[in-house]
Amino acid sequence: MDDLQKQWPDFDSADAHLLYARALAEVGRLDEALEEYHAVAGYFPGAEARVRYGMLLQMVGRSAEARVVFNELLIQMRRAPKYLRDAQADWLSIAEKQIST
Repeated sequence: MDDLQKQWPDFDSADAHLLYARALAEVGRLDEALEEYHAVAGYFPGAEARVRYGMLLQMVGRSAEARVVFNELLIQMRRAPKYLRDAQADWLSIAEKQIST
């Protein structure tokens, strides 16, 4: 992804950014993963990026920030159409569970 962005600085793919953030987290580059999740969470369609971002925040001990991410997501999704809430149900369930722990 780094090389891709160097060659095409205007390239912007939500799916690619999410995949990159996941890969960074998987190999232990947590600070970079947090930055990438933070960036992609703002424009990724759906709840997955924000839930993954919140979970990584919790993992690194930033629970208060994670709670904000989860709460904002759940508030936003309460106002969303039912078909969208249904499509994101699994991710919303994870967010709700993370808040309750």
